[in-house]
Amino acid sequence: LSAITLSNLLKGLYSKLSDFTTYRLYTPESLWNHILFYLSVTNILMFLLILNIGSILK
Repeated sequence: LSAITLSNLLKGLYSKLSDFTTYRLYTPESLWNHILFYLSVTNILMFLLILNIGSILK
């Protein structure tokens, strides 16, 4: 499950990165969306990391 989620996150990240090369980056709304997206991705990745560490320590 987590591997599928991770690959989906990476696909989303890649599409967001490709958006960076377009003019849409320069509008404030899309810039804010990018910031929110990266914050949510890092939060999810940290959550998965903490879960993995917790299951290892058990």
